[in-house]
Amino acid sequence: MVCAQPRAPAPQDSVNTACAGNAGGPLFVPNRRGGFTLAGIVSAQAADCALDSPVIATSIPAHLDWITARVPGLIVEDSPIESGFWSLDGAPGAGLAIEVQGARAILGAMLYDEDGRPTWYFAHGAFAGQGSFTAPLDQFADGSDTLYTAGTRAWRRIGSPG
Repeated sequence: MVCAQPRAPAPQDSVNTACAGNAGGPLFVPNRRGGFTLAGIVSAQAADCALDSPVIATSIPAHLDWITARVPGLIVEDSPIESGFWSLDGAPGAGLAIEVQGARAILGAMLYDEDGRPTWYFAHGAFAGQGSFTAPLDQFADGSDTLYTAGTRAWRRIGSPG
């Protein structure tokens, strides 16, 4: 499963949601080569169907063997996870950090909750290749909204978002 948070849509995109009948369609993500990589197959969206609510998608790498067995001639390129930092359009101060070293991967996401408070998400686990990894996602709150500020409160683990 893949959970994707769309950027703020333009008004003309109001019909391009999983709730508007796009389930089964592709979930593309930008890649560093200036193109797009197929990351999932759209399955569902949050119950409120808000344009900026998360989309749930089936993970392509998790089902790659099944897909390639049923699509003759399909060419699959391994798309490794690229270490780096990414900012999120329309969300100043929010971003992602990904680090892959050998057989381990770490993901950190700095976002904001509904009330505008900084919230960190963190996952680490085994990386088996094929452009994805699976790990528990922990959520932290009550800390600084910067990487380091002397004298700030410590972050508090508040569990897993799901």
